[in-house]
Amino acid sequence: MMVFLRTIFSVWELRWEVLLPLTVMLYLYLRGWLRLRRIQHETAQRRHRERWRLPRRHPPLATRWRLVSYGSGWLVLLVALTSGLDAYSAMFFFVHMIQHLLLVMVAPPLLWLGQPYAIGVWGLPRGLRLEMARWLGRGAFLRRVLVQIGRPGLVWLGMVVVMWVWHDGTLYDLALRLPWVHDLEHITFFLTGLYFWWLVIGAAPRVYVLTPIKRALFLVASVPPNALLGVAIALAEEPLYAYYESVPRLWGMSVMADQQLGGILMWVPGSMMFLMAALISAAMYLGEEEKKQVLPSSEWHGESALLFRK
Repeated sequence: MMVFLRTIFSVWELRWEVLLPLTVMLYLYLRGWLRLRRIQHETAQRRHRERWRLPRRHPPLATRWRLVSYGSGWLVLLVALTSGLDAYSAMFFFVHMIQHLLLVMVAPPLLWLGQPYAIGVWGLPRGLRLEMARWLGRGAFLRRVLVQIGRPGLVWLGMVVVMWVWHDGTLYDLALRLPWVHDLEHITFFLTGLYFWWLVIGAAPRVYVLTPIKRALFLVASVPPNALLGVAIALAEEPLYAYYESVPRLWGMSVMADQQLGGILMWVPGSMMFLMAALISAAMYLGEEEKKQVLPSSEWHGESALLFRK
Protein backbone atom coordinates (compact mmCIF):
# COMPACT_ATOMS: atom_id res chain seq x y z
CA MET A 1 0.00 0.00 0.00
CA MET A 2 2.79 2.42 0.89
CA VAL A 3 4.56 1.59 -2.38
CA PHE A 4 1.36 2.36 -4.27
CA LEU A 5 0.88 5.71 -2.48
CA ARG A 6 4.52 6.72 -3.02
CA THR A 7 4.21 5.86 -6.70
CA ILE A 8 0.98 7.78 -7.17
CA PHE A 9 2.07 10.93 -5.34
CA SER A 10 5.52 11.01 -6.92
CA VAL A 11 4.02 11.84 -10.32
CA TRP A 12 2.18 15.12 -10.99
CA GLU A 13 1.00 16.58 -14.31
CA LEU A 14 0.92 20.28 -15.13
CA ARG A 15 -2.48 20.41 -16.82
CA TRP A 16 -3.58 24.00 -17.32
CA GLU A 17 -7.03 22.95 -18.56
CA VAL A 18 -7.55 21.47 -15.08
CA LEU A 19 -5.59 23.92 -12.93
CA LEU A 20 -7.19 27.09 -14.31
CA PRO A 21 -10.82 26.10 -13.54
CA LEU A 22 -9.77 24.76 -10.13
CA THR A 23 -7.96 28.03 -9.37
CA VAL A 24 -11.03 30.09 -10.32
CA MET A 25 -13.25 27.83 -8.19
CA LEU A 26 -11.02 28.24 -5.15
CA TYR A 27 -10.52 31.98 -5.64
CA LEU A 28 -14.24 32.77 -5.86
CA TYR A 29 -15.07 30.58 -2.89
CA LEU A 30 -12.32 32.01 -0.64
CA ARG A 31 -13.20 35.58 -1.63
CA GLY A 32 -16.88 34.98 -0.93
CA TRP A 33 -16.18 33.16 2.34
CA LEU A 34 -13.93 35.98 3.62
CA ARG A 35 -16.47 38.64 2.62
CA LEU A 36 -19.33 36.81 4.34
CA ARG A 37 -17.13 36.13 7.36
CA ARG A 38 -16.45 39.85 7.68
CA ILE A 39 -20.16 40.69 7.36
CA GLN A 40 -21.04 38.09 9.99
CA HIS A 41 -18.38 39.46 12.36
CA GLU A 42 -19.55 43.05 11.91
CA THR A 43 -23.18 42.02 12.46
CA ALA A 44 -22.27 40.11 15.63
CA GLN A 45 -20.37 43.11 16.98
CA ARG A 46 -23.31 45.43 16.24
CA ARG A 47 -25.72 43.04 17.94
CA HIS A 48 -23.51 42.96 21.01
CA ARG A 49 -23.00 46.73 21.05
CA GLU A 50 -26.66 47.58 20.58
CA ARG A 51 -27.83 44.70 22.81
CA TRP A 52 -30.12 43.14 20.24
CA ARG A 53 -32.52 40.69 21.81
CA LEU A 54 -34.04 39.28 18.65
CA PRO A 55 -32.92 35.72 17.79
CA ARG A 56 -30.96 35.09 14.62
CA ARG A 57 -33.21 34.18 11.70
CA HIS A 58 -30.56 32.04 9.99
CA PRO A 59 -27.37 30.31 11.19
CA PRO A 60 -24.09 31.79 9.90
CA LEU A 61 -23.19 30.64 6.40
CA ALA A 62 -19.43 31.17 6.28
CA THR A 63 -18.37 28.62 8.89
CA ARG A 64 -15.00 26.92 9.30
CA TRP A 65 -16.39 23.44 8.73
CA ARG A 66 -17.84 24.52 5.36
CA LEU A 67 -14.47 25.95 4.39
CA VAL A 68 -12.75 22.69 5.37
CA SER A 69 -15.33 20.64 3.47
CA TYR A 70 -15.01 22.67 0.28
CA GLY A 71 -11.22 22.72 0.54
CA SER A 72 -11.16 18.94 0.99
CA GLY A 73 -13.34 18.43 -2.09
CA TRP A 74 -11.09 20.77 -4.06
CA LEU A 75 -7.99 18.80 -3.02
CA VAL A 76 -9.68 15.52 -3.98
CA LEU A 77 -10.29 16.93 -7.47
CA LEU A 78 -6.69 18.09 -7.71
CA VAL A 79 -5.39 14.63 -6.74
CA ALA A 80 -7.81 12.80 -9.01
CA LEU A 81 -6.97 14.82 -12.12
CA THR A 82 -3.31 15.85 -11.81
CA SER A 83 -1.57 13.25 -9.63
CA GLY A 84 -0.24 9.83 -10.63
CA LEU A 85 -3.80 8.51 -10.45
CA ASP A 86 -4.45 10.04 -13.85
CA ALA A 87 -1.17 8.80 -15.29
CA TYR A 88 -1.47 5.22 -13.98
CA SER A 89 -5.17 4.93 -14.81
CA ALA A 90 -4.09 4.10 -18.37
CA MET A 91 -2.13 1.11 -17.05
CA PHE A 92 -4.37 -0.24 -14.28
CA PHE A 93 -8.14 -0.63 -14.26
CA PHE A 94 -8.34 -0.46 -10.45
CA VAL A 95 -6.48 2.88 -10.43
CA HIS A 96 -8.95 4.20 -12.99
CA MET A 97 -11.78 2.99 -10.74
CA ILE A 98 -10.31 4.85 -7.75
CA GLN A 99 -10.16 7.97 -9.90
CA HIS A 100 -13.82 7.59 -10.88
CA LEU A 101 -14.91 7.03 -7.29
CA LEU A 102 -13.14 10.23 -6.25
CA LEU A 103 -14.80 12.19 -9.07
CA VAL A 104 -18.31 10.83 -8.43
CA MET A 105 -18.55 9.76 -4.79
CA VAL A 106 -16.06 11.86 -2.81
CA ALA A 107 -15.38 15.28 -4.34
CA PRO A 108 -19.01 16.29 -5.18
CA PRO A 109 -20.54 15.78 -1.69
CA LEU A 110 -17.60 17.53 -0.04
CA LEU A 111 -17.94 20.48 -2.40
CA TRP A 112 -21.73 20.74 -1.94
CA LEU A 113 -21.44 20.58 1.86
CA GLY A 114 -19.37 23.74 1.56
CA GLN A 115 -22.35 25.53 -0.08
CA PRO A 116 -20.30 26.68 -3.11
CA TYR A 117 -23.08 28.68 -4.78
CA ALA A 118 -24.38 30.48 -1.69
CA ILE A 119 -20.84 31.42 -0.64
CA GLY A 120 -19.04 31.60 -3.99
CA VAL A 121 -21.55 34.08 -5.41
CA TRP A 122 -20.28 36.60 -2.84
CA GLY A 123 -16.90 36.37 -4.53
CA LEU A 124 -18.37 37.92 -7.68
CA PRO A 125 -18.71 41.66 -8.40
CA ARG A 126 -21.96 43.12 -7.06
CA GLY A 127 -23.51 43.60 -10.48
CA LEU A 128 -22.91 40.01 -11.55
CA ARG A 129 -24.08 38.76 -8.15
CA LEU A 130 -27.40 40.57 -8.56
CA GLU A 131 -27.70 39.30 -12.13
CA MET A 132 -27.29 35.70 -10.98
CA ALA A 133 -29.97 36.27 -8.35
CA ARG A 134 -32.26 37.46 -11.14
CA TRP A 135 -31.50 34.36 -13.24
CA LEU A 136 -32.61 32.14 -10.36
CA GLY A 137 -35.55 34.27 -9.25
CA ARG A 138 -39.12 33.00 -9.17
CA GLY A 139 -40.35 32.35 -12.70
CA ALA A 140 -36.90 32.77 -14.29
CA PHE A 141 -36.01 30.43 -17.16
CA LEU A 142 -32.93 28.97 -15.46
CA ARG A 143 -34.90 28.24 -12.31
CA ARG A 144 -37.57 26.42 -14.34
CA VAL A 145 -34.85 24.33 -15.99
CA LEU A 146 -33.35 23.40 -12.61
CA VAL A 147 -36.79 22.41 -11.32
CA GLN A 148 -37.29 20.08 -14.27
CA ILE A 149 -33.85 18.43 -14.19
CA GLY A 150 -33.85 18.20 -10.38
CA ARG A 151 -36.59 15.57 -10.25
CA PRO A 152 -35.40 12.54 -8.22
CA GLY A 153 -36.31 9.98 -10.90
CA LEU A 154 -34.37 11.87 -13.57
CA VAL A 155 -31.36 12.34 -11.27
CA TRP A 156 -31.31 8.61 -10.43
CA LEU A 157 -31.62 7.63 -14.10
CA GLY A 158 -28.84 10.01 -15.10
CA MET A 159 -26.46 8.48 -12.58
CA VAL A 160 -27.25 4.91 -13.67
CA VAL A 161 -27.02 5.61 -17.41
CA VAL A 162 -23.68 7.44 -17.19
CA MET A 163 -22.23 4.77 -14.91
CA TRP A 164 -23.21 1.84 -17.14
CA VAL A 165 -22.59 3.46 -20.54
CA TRP A 166 -19.00 4.50 -19.80
CA HIS A 167 -18.15 0.98 -18.59
CA ASP A 168 -19.10 -0.54 -21.91
CA GLY A 169 -15.96 -2.27 -23.23
CA THR A 170 -15.80 -0.44 -26.57
CA LEU A 171 -16.43 3.04 -25.17
CA TYR A 172 -14.12 2.46 -22.21
CA ASP A 173 -11.24 1.37 -24.46
CA LEU A 174 -11.87 4.36 -26.72
CA ALA A 175 -11.54 6.69 -23.73
CA LEU A 176 -8.16 5.18 -22.90
CA ARG A 177 -6.89 5.51 -26.46
CA LEU A 178 -8.11 9.06 -27.22
CA PRO A 179 -7.22 11.80 -24.67
CA TRP A 180 -10.21 14.02 -25.54
CA VAL A 181 -12.62 11.12 -25.00
CA HIS A 182 -10.89 10.39 -21.68
CA ASP A 183 -11.35 14.02 -20.64
CA LEU A 184 -15.01 13.88 -21.72
CA GLU A 185 -15.45 10.77 -19.59
CA HIS A 186 -14.06 12.51 -16.52
CA ILE A 187 -16.15 15.64 -17.10
CA THR A 188 -19.27 13.50 -17.48
CA PHE A 189 -18.56 11.54 -14.30
CA PHE A 190 -17.86 14.67 -12.27
CA LEU A 191 -20.92 16.57 -13.53
CA THR A 192 -23.09 13.50 -12.89
CA GLY A 193 -21.69 13.30 -9.36
CA LEU A 194 -22.46 16.98 -8.82
CA TYR A 195 -25.96 16.46 -10.21
CA PHE A 196 -26.65 13.49 -7.93
CA TRP A 197 -25.23 14.87 -4.68
CA TRP A 198 -26.79 18.32 -5.28
CA LEU A 199 -30.19 16.71 -4.80
CA VAL A 200 -29.07 14.50 -1.90
CA ILE A 201 -27.45 17.29 0.11
CA GLY A 202 -29.98 19.95 -0.85
CA ALA A 203 -27.37 22.63 -1.45
CA ALA A 204 -28.17 26.01 -3.00
CA PRO A 205 -29.60 26.75 -5.46
CA ARG A 206 -32.23 24.55 -3.84
CA VAL A 207 -35.24 23.88 -6.05
CA TYR A 208 -36.34 20.44 -4.82
CA VAL A 209 -36.20 19.42 -1.17
CA LEU A 210 -36.12 15.77 -0.10
CA THR A 211 -37.20 14.89 3.41
CA PRO A 212 -34.64 12.80 5.32
CA ILE A 213 -36.64 9.59 4.87
CA LYS A 214 -37.12 10.19 1.12
CA ARG A 215 -33.44 10.99 0.82
CA ALA A 216 -32.53 7.72 2.54
CA LEU A 217 -34.80 5.72 0.22
CA PHE A 218 -33.37 7.53 -2.82
CA LEU A 219 -29.83 6.61 -1.76
CA VAL A 220 -30.72 2.99 -1.04
CA ALA A 221 -32.30 2.75 -4.50
CA SER A 222 -28.96 3.82 -5.98
CA VAL A 223 -27.10 0.84 -4.48
CA PRO A 224 -28.38 -2.03 -6.71
CA PRO A 225 -27.27 -0.62 -10.12
CA ASN A 226 -23.87 0.31 -8.72
CA ALA A 227 -23.40 -3.04 -6.96
CA LEU A 228 -24.59 -5.07 -9.96
CA LEU A 229 -22.09 -3.37 -12.27
CA GLY A 230 -19.29 -3.93 -9.76
CA VAL A 231 -20.23 -7.60 -9.34
CA ALA A 232 -20.42 -8.10 -13.12
CA ILE A 233 -16.91 -6.68 -13.54
CA ALA A 234 -15.40 -8.49 -10.56
CA LEU A 235 -16.81 -11.91 -11.49
CA ALA A 236 -16.19 -11.73 -15.23
CA GLU A 237 -14.26 -14.78 -16.46
CA GLU A 238 -12.33 -12.94 -19.18
CA PRO A 239 -10.89 -9.45 -19.65
CA LEU A 240 -13.60 -6.92 -20.43
CA TYR A 241 -11.28 -4.12 -21.54
CA ALA A 242 -8.82 -5.13 -24.25
CA TYR A 243 -6.72 -2.00 -23.81
CA TYR A 244 -5.24 -3.23 -20.53
CA GLU A 245 -3.92 -6.34 -22.27
CA SER A 246 -1.75 -4.15 -24.51
CA VAL A 247 0.06 -2.18 -21.79
CA PRO A 248 2.99 -3.26 -19.57
CA ARG A 249 1.95 -4.95 -16.34
CA LEU A 250 3.66 -3.48 -13.27
CA TRP A 251 3.73 -4.65 -9.64
CA GLY A 252 3.20 -8.27 -10.77
CA MET A 253 -0.56 -7.75 -11.21
CA SER A 254 -2.27 -9.67 -13.99
CA VAL A 255 -5.04 -8.24 -16.16
CA MET A 256 -7.69 -10.38 -14.45
CA ALA A 257 -6.51 -9.55 -10.91
CA ASP A 258 -6.54 -5.87 -11.85
CA GLN A 259 -10.07 -6.14 -13.26
CA GLN A 260 -11.37 -8.06 -10.24
CA LEU A 261 -9.93 -5.49 -7.82
CA GLY A 262 -11.51 -2.65 -9.79
CA GLY A 263 -14.90 -4.37 -9.75
CA ILE A 264 -14.66 -4.94 -6.00
CA LEU A 265 -13.83 -1.27 -5.47
CA MET A 266 -16.98 -0.25 -7.34
CA TRP A 267 -19.05 -2.95 -5.64
CA VAL A 268 -18.05 -2.45 -1.99
CA PRO A 269 -16.68 1.06 -1.31
CA GLY A 270 -18.89 2.57 -4.03
CA SER A 271 -22.05 1.04 -2.58
CA MET A 272 -20.97 1.87 0.97
CA MET A 273 -20.92 5.59 0.09
CA PHE A 274 -24.62 5.43 -0.78
CA LEU A 275 -25.43 3.36 2.32
CA MET A 276 -23.49 5.64 4.68
CA ALA A 277 -25.31 8.68 3.32
CA ALA A 278 -28.62 6.80 3.67
CA LEU A 279 -27.85 5.98 7.31
CA ILE A 280 -27.06 9.64 8.01
CA SER A 281 -30.39 10.64 6.43
CA ALA A 282 -32.22 8.01 8.48
CA ALA A 283 -30.54 9.33 11.65
CA MET A 284 -31.67 12.85 10.74
CA TYR A 285 -35.22 11.58 10.33
CA LEU A 286 -35.13 9.88 13.75
CA GLY A 287 -33.69 13.04 15.27
CA GLU A 288 -36.59 15.08 13.89
CA GLU A 289 -39.06 12.56 15.28
CA GLU A 290 -37.52 12.80 18.75
CA LYS A 291 -37.92 16.59 18.72
CA LYS A 292 -41.66 16.37 18.16
CA GLN A 293 -43.74 17.24 21.20
CA VAL A 294 -45.46 14.42 23.03
CA LEU A 295 -49.25 14.49 22.75
CA PRO A 296 -51.11 15.24 25.99
CA SER A 297 -52.73 12.25 27.64
CA SER A 298 -56.18 13.57 26.73
CA GLU A 299 -55.33 12.94 23.08
CA TRP A 300 -54.41 9.30 23.42
CA HIS A 301 -55.68 8.00 26.75
CA GLY A 302 -59.13 6.51 27.23
CA GLU A 303 -61.64 4.60 25.18
CA SER A 304 -62.24 7.42 22.68
CA ALA A 305 -58.64 7.14 21.47
CA LEU A 306 -59.39 3.64 20.17
CA LEU A 307 -62.04 4.91 17.74
CA PHE A 308 -61.41 6.08 14.23
CA ARG A 309 -62.11 9.74 13.70
CA LYS A 310 -63.32 11.12 10.45
